[in-house]
Amino acid sequence: MDELGRVPDTLLLHSPERSLAGVDLAADRGRLAATCAALADAASSGLCGSWGISCWDSRPLARLLAADGLTGLPRPEVLMVRSGLAVGADGLAAAEQAAALLGVPPPGRWGMSPFAGDAAHPAWQRITPGAFLRPGQQAAAMPTVFRLAFELPPVARVAVGSTSGAHLRALAAAVDLEVDGGQVARYRQLLAARPASQA
Repeated sequence: MDELGRVPDTLLLHSPERSLAGVDLAADRGRLAATCAALADAASSGLCGSWGISCWDSRPLARLLAADGLTGLPRPEVLMVRSGLAVGADGLAAAEQAAALLGVPPPGRWGMSPFAGDAAHPAWQRITPGAFLRPGQQAAAMPTVFRLAFELPPVARVAVGSTSGAHLRALAAAVDLEVDGGQVARYRQLLAARPASQA
Protein backbone atom coordinates (compact mmCIF):
# COMPACT_ATOMS: atom_id res chain seq x y z
CA MET A 1 0.00 0.00 0.00
CA ASP A 2 2.87 2.37 0.72
CA GLU A 3 4.16 2.04 -2.85
CA LEU A 4 0.71 2.40 -4.39
CA GLY A 5 -0.31 5.27 -2.17
CA ARG A 6 -3.76 3.74 -1.83
CA VAL A 7 -5.61 0.64 -0.73
CA PRO A 8 -5.72 -2.07 -3.45
CA ASP A 9 -9.12 -2.40 -5.09
CA THR A 10 -8.96 -6.20 -5.06
CA LEU A 11 -6.60 -8.62 -3.33
CA LEU A 12 -6.38 -12.07 -4.93
CA LEU A 13 -5.36 -15.42 -3.48
CA HIS A 14 -3.18 -16.69 -6.32
CA SER A 15 -3.10 -20.35 -7.36
CA PRO A 16 -4.61 -22.01 -4.28
CA GLU A 17 -4.61 -25.23 -6.31
CA ARG A 18 -0.88 -25.53 -5.58
CA SER A 19 -1.67 -26.27 -1.94
CA LEU A 20 -4.72 -28.46 -2.62
CA ALA A 21 -3.11 -31.88 -2.58
CA GLY A 22 -6.39 -33.73 -3.09
CA VAL A 23 -5.35 -36.43 -0.61
CA ASP A 24 -6.80 -35.06 2.64
CA LEU A 25 -10.07 -33.28 1.91
CA ALA A 26 -10.43 -31.89 5.42
CA ALA A 27 -6.89 -30.47 5.43
CA ASP A 28 -7.35 -28.92 1.98
CA ARG A 29 -10.64 -27.38 3.01
CA GLY A 30 -9.15 -26.11 6.28
CA ARG A 31 -6.26 -24.38 4.50
CA LEU A 32 -8.57 -22.80 1.95
CA ALA A 33 -11.09 -21.69 4.57
CA ALA A 34 -8.41 -20.14 6.79
CA THR A 35 -6.88 -18.24 3.88
CA CYS A 36 -10.26 -17.02 2.62
CA ALA A 37 -11.16 -15.90 6.14
CA ALA A 38 -7.93 -13.89 6.38
CA LEU A 39 -8.65 -12.20 3.05
CA ALA A 40 -12.25 -11.49 4.03
CA ASP A 41 -10.96 -9.93 7.27
CA ALA A 42 -8.51 -7.80 5.28
CA ALA A 43 -11.37 -6.48 3.15
CA SER A 44 -13.66 -5.81 6.09
CA SER A 45 -10.78 -4.04 7.89
CA GLY A 46 -10.23 -1.71 4.94
CA LEU A 47 -6.87 -3.15 3.86
CA CYS A 48 -8.36 -3.80 0.41
CA GLY A 49 -11.59 -2.99 -1.34
CA SER A 50 -12.52 -6.61 -2.03
CA TRP A 51 -10.92 -10.02 -2.28
CA GLY A 52 -10.98 -12.99 -4.57
CA ILE A 53 -9.28 -16.11 -5.86
CA SER A 54 -7.06 -16.44 -8.92
CA CYS A 55 -6.61 -19.95 -10.38
CA TRP A 56 -4.31 -21.02 -13.18
CA ASP A 57 -5.93 -24.47 -13.01
CA SER A 58 -9.49 -24.34 -11.63
CA ARG A 59 -9.97 -28.11 -11.54
CA PRO A 60 -8.62 -28.83 -8.01
CA LEU A 61 -10.67 -25.95 -6.57
CA ALA A 62 -13.84 -27.08 -8.35
CA ARG A 63 -13.33 -30.68 -7.16
CA LEU A 64 -12.86 -29.55 -3.56
CA LEU A 65 -15.89 -27.28 -3.62
CA ALA A 66 -18.08 -29.94 -5.25
CA ALA A 67 -16.99 -32.63 -2.79
CA ASP A 68 -17.01 -30.67 0.44
CA GLY A 69 -19.53 -27.88 0.10
CA LEU A 70 -19.13 -24.32 1.31
CA THR A 71 -20.37 -24.28 4.88
CA GLY A 72 -18.47 -21.56 6.71
CA LEU A 73 -16.35 -20.63 3.71
CA PRO A 74 -16.29 -16.88 3.04
CA ARG A 75 -17.48 -16.06 -0.46
CA PRO A 76 -15.02 -14.19 -2.68
CA GLU A 77 -16.24 -11.29 -4.78
CA VAL A 78 -13.91 -12.20 -7.65
CA LEU A 79 -12.77 -15.42 -9.29
CA MET A 80 -10.02 -14.98 -11.89
CA VAL A 81 -9.34 -17.97 -14.16
CA ARG A 82 -7.41 -18.75 -17.32
CA SER A 83 -9.48 -17.81 -20.33
CA GLY A 84 -9.28 -18.04 -24.08
CA LEU A 85 -8.67 -20.49 -26.89
CA ALA A 86 -5.77 -22.22 -25.11
CA VAL A 87 -8.02 -23.49 -22.28
CA GLY A 88 -9.32 -27.04 -22.67
CA ALA A 89 -12.88 -28.23 -22.19
CA ASP A 90 -12.33 -29.49 -18.65
CA GLY A 91 -10.59 -26.24 -17.69
CA LEU A 92 -13.53 -24.20 -19.00
CA ALA A 93 -16.06 -26.42 -17.22
CA ALA A 94 -14.12 -26.32 -13.94
CA ALA A 95 -13.85 -22.52 -14.05
CA GLU A 96 -17.60 -22.21 -14.56
CA GLN A 97 -18.33 -24.79 -11.86
CA ALA A 98 -16.07 -23.07 -9.32
CA ALA A 99 -17.65 -19.68 -10.03
CA ALA A 100 -21.14 -21.13 -9.62
CA LEU A 101 -20.31 -23.02 -6.42
CA LEU A 102 -18.65 -19.94 -4.92
CA GLY A 103 -21.61 -17.80 -5.94
CA VAL A 104 -19.41 -15.30 -7.76
CA PRO A 105 -21.70 -13.05 -9.82
CA PRO A 106 -20.93 -12.47 -13.54
CA PRO A 107 -19.22 -9.06 -12.96
CA GLY A 108 -16.79 -10.78 -10.56
CA ARG A 109 -15.76 -13.47 -13.05
CA TRP A 110 -12.45 -12.39 -14.58
CA GLY A 111 -10.08 -13.96 -17.08
CA MET A 112 -6.32 -13.98 -17.49
CA SER A 113 -3.58 -15.19 -19.83
CA PRO A 114 -5.59 -15.06 -23.07
CA PHE A 115 -2.45 -15.90 -25.08
CA ALA A 116 -1.32 -18.73 -22.77
CA GLY A 117 1.65 -16.65 -21.67
CA ASP A 118 3.13 -16.19 -25.15
CA ALA A 119 1.47 -13.74 -27.54
CA ALA A 120 4.37 -14.23 -29.99
CA HIS A 121 3.85 -18.00 -30.30
CA PRO A 122 3.52 -19.00 -33.99
CA ALA A 123 0.29 -20.89 -33.24
CA TRP A 124 -1.61 -17.60 -32.95
CA GLN A 125 -0.74 -16.78 -36.56
CA ARG A 126 -1.83 -20.21 -37.85
CA ILE A 127 -5.43 -19.95 -36.66
CA THR A 128 -8.35 -17.95 -38.07
CA PRO A 129 -10.16 -16.61 -35.00
CA GLY A 130 -12.24 -14.32 -37.23
CA ALA A 131 -14.52 -17.32 -37.81
CA PHE A 132 -15.90 -16.67 -34.32
CA LEU A 133 -16.99 -13.13 -35.16
CA ARG A 134 -20.35 -12.09 -36.53
CA PRO A 135 -20.21 -11.42 -40.29
CA GLY A 136 -18.99 -8.10 -41.62
CA GLN A 137 -16.25 -7.47 -39.06
CA GLN A 138 -12.56 -7.18 -39.80
CA ALA A 139 -9.94 -7.61 -37.10
CA ALA A 140 -6.40 -8.88 -36.80
CA ALA A 141 -5.80 -12.27 -35.19
CA MET A 142 -4.42 -11.08 -31.84
CA PRO A 143 -7.25 -8.67 -30.95
CA THR A 144 -9.78 -11.32 -31.99
CA VAL A 145 -8.09 -13.95 -29.80
CA PHE A 146 -8.22 -11.44 -26.94
CA ARG A 147 -11.93 -10.77 -27.53
CA LEU A 148 -12.66 -14.51 -27.48
CA ALA A 149 -11.07 -14.74 -24.03
CA PHE A 150 -14.18 -12.97 -22.73
CA GLU A 151 -16.29 -15.92 -23.93
CA LEU A 152 -14.15 -18.93 -22.98
CA PRO A 153 -15.39 -19.08 -20.24
CA PRO A 154 -17.72 -16.05 -20.00
CA VAL A 155 -15.89 -13.38 -17.97
CA ALA A 156 -16.41 -9.66 -17.43
CA ARG A 157 -12.71 -8.64 -17.52
CA VAL A 158 -9.52 -10.07 -18.96
CA ALA A 159 -6.09 -9.22 -17.55
CA VAL A 160 -3.23 -8.94 -20.00
CA GLY A 161 0.23 -7.43 -19.80
CA SER A 162 2.30 -5.77 -22.49
CA THR A 163 5.16 -3.33 -22.88
CA SER A 164 3.66 -2.05 -26.14
CA GLY A 165 1.15 0.78 -26.02
CA ALA A 166 0.02 -0.01 -29.57
CA HIS A 167 -0.64 -3.64 -28.60
CA LEU A 168 -2.70 -2.56 -25.59
CA ARG A 169 -4.69 -0.06 -27.68
CA ALA A 170 -5.50 -2.77 -30.23
CA LEU A 171 -6.67 -5.11 -27.47
CA ALA A 172 -8.76 -2.40 -25.82
CA ALA A 173 -10.49 -1.70 -29.15
CA ALA A 174 -11.21 -5.43 -29.58
CA VAL A 175 -13.78 -5.46 -26.78
CA ASP A 176 -16.24 -3.88 -29.25
CA LEU A 177 -16.02 -6.86 -31.63
CA GLU A 178 -19.23 -8.89 -31.77
CA VAL A 179 -18.79 -12.62 -31.23
CA ASP A 180 -21.02 -15.25 -32.84
CA GLY A 181 -22.37 -17.15 -29.84
CA GLY A 182 -23.36 -20.11 -32.00
CA GLN A 183 -19.80 -20.54 -33.22
CA VAL A 184 -18.50 -20.41 -29.66
CA ALA A 185 -21.05 -23.04 -28.59
CA ARG A 186 -20.05 -25.32 -31.50
CA TYR A 187 -16.37 -24.86 -30.64
CA ARG A 188 -17.04 -25.89 -27.05
CA GLN A 189 -18.95 -28.97 -28.22
CA LEU A 190 -16.03 -29.98 -30.42
CA LEU A 191 -13.57 -29.29 -27.62
CA ALA A 192 -15.58 -31.41 -25.17
CA ALA A 193 -15.62 -34.29 -27.68
CA ARG A 194 -11.84 -34.48 -27.78
CA PRO A 195 -10.48 -37.50 -25.86
CA ALA A 196 -7.95 -35.71 -23.63
CA SER A 197 -8.62 -32.07 -22.78
CA GLN A 198 -6.18 -29.95 -20.85
CA ALA A 199 -6.86 -27.16 -18.33
